[in-house]
Amino acid sequence: MPEETDPTKMALDDPELMRIWGLINAGWDNIESLLYAAFDSMIDDSEHVTRAIFYSQKNHAARRDMVESLAKYFFRDNETGYGPLKNAINRVKARSQARNELAHGDWAALLVGGAPAVEVVRTTQKPSIEETLNSSYDKAALKRVADDMADTAKVLKEAVEPLKQQKLARRPPTKAGWVISTEAPAIALSVWGLRPRYKNKLAELGSARQPVDGHAVCMTGRLTCALICTGRLLCNW
Repeated sequence: MPEETDPTKMALDDPELMRIWGLINAGWDNIESLLYAAFDSMIDDSEHVTRAIFYSQKNHAARRDMVESLAKYFFRDNETGYGPLKNAINRVKARSQARNELAHGDWAALLVGGAPAVEVVRTTQKPSIEETLNSSYDKAALKRVADDMADTAKVLKEAVEPLKQQKLARRPPTKAGWVISTEAPAIALSVWGLRPRYKNKLAELGSARQPVDGHAVCMTGRLTCALICTGRLLCNW
């Protein structure tokens, strides 16, 4: 092998190899996103809350275990319903081993059959002592990993989609434009960082106490502000 051979440069200069490598990483990113979607779908709270909880765990295994533990509670009386997500999580576990081996491996250049031709492979840091397991991945093996990632993401998405729809169905109906206020609503709502268009709408209304989009403004005698298009009471003085 020529001394100037740089396996990393050879890998980067191979468009097909880089495309396969990109598919592996994109597939894993998709799996991670779908795990969060599963977690979010099983908790009746806002995305801000579920995202803060989910990503407080800094590694994949911890986040995946959190999804699995939550799912066991969520489906505690419905083993059949748990089946698709359970199967998907098991597939993710299987994919994570290959992903970790590849992510923490190195590019290597090997002579092909003793010939001058050089093949670039992705080696693992912990070569297996079992002959049936590869300690290096050639282009064909990497393509199989990419296909497995895509298949696993598809199975996970099919399991998560019904959960997302169920969460949407559990949400209480919202009333667009519902305003509860007696005075200075724009100032009160600005404390909560609501979108400018809502504050502008309130500024136009002032304290005229007129119906908004068909909903009457509440007359409580106290400064009270409520959400616009969120369905929750924001503050009550």
